[in-house]
Amino acid sequence: MDTRAYPILRPCTGPTRRVRSSCGPLFGRRARSAPLTVRSCGRPLESPTAGLLPPENPFTGPVIDLAERLHSLATPTQRRRLVDAHLSWYLGVAGERAARQQQLTPTLNDYLYTRLLYVAGFSTIAWLQVSQLDDIPDTEINFPAVHALTEMASMVAALDDDLFSYGKELWHASRHPQTTGPILNLVDLYQSYDQCSREEAQRRVVALRDRILARFTEVRDLVLPGAVQALRRYLSDLTCLIRGNYEWGIEVGRYTNPDGRHPGAIKSPARSPTGPAPSARPKASLASDGGGKTCPDWTDCSRRWRS
Repeated sequence: MDTRAYPILRPCTGPTRRVRSSCGPLFGRRARSAPLTVRSCGRPLESPTAGLLPPENPFTGPVIDLAERLHSLATPTQRRRLVDAHLSWYLGVAGERAARQQQLTPTLNDYLYTRLLYVAGFSTIAWLQVSQLDDIPDTEINFPAVHALTEMASMVAALDDDLFSYGKELWHASRHPQTTGPILNLVDLYQSYDQCSREEAQRRVVALRDRILARFTEVRDLVLPGAVQALRRYLSDLTCLIRGNYEWGIEVGRYTNPDGRHPGAIKSPARSPTGPAPSARPKASLASDGGGKTCPDWTDCSRRWRS
């Protein structure tokens, strides 16, 4: 799960706000702060003066500060979407935590749905909307094709994170087998259910990722021509989110320095040989926000997973 605080810096042109989320440490310590985080992502974001958070907790102040700044910047529609997105995030976290505590291995379908929630893609996208001056009309953002695009962008990021984090999870499991529990990662689940090798499982995850990305490109290009300006910016945000998450995963130390004391202990899978994947190639065309600004060509991402 990506628990860092997200800086919302719009990659495209046009009038924007800049917002920085400072609640990453609170949301990251799930085992110790789950009750606090569940409360913090609901009522306090809706009403900073609700007084539901314990004053002695060191994260209460930052959460209240974040909620107050949210109310000063965001529209009521943006706040409601953000709160709902955070609730879905923690619904997924609760499912993940229960599986780990009970030593459960989910089915592939159950895992992918829960992963879609606790990857925090919806909450990240909701913060992106806060950076915009104009609300996207409900009739536009709730249109089935747009909702599908939101889910596909989040799922591609989730699968990239699974590929990046698999080595880290194996590293911890080899050193702490009694406390690690099941490895909740699609690579490991493919090995368990399909009885295939690790290399083949990795290829299957890459292939699934590529198929979703190709479909995202196809559907996005169908939606763009009739989209209002605010929706065009939103689709551009989704496009940039996919590439930005991938590039961040390559460089960040959390995947190569698993415990903070062994830098370089794990090699980035995007730079490791995994063999060719029988996957669909995403198109090269990218979304524009109307001002001519687009994200870099992401077809390179799939090539680097397989290079």
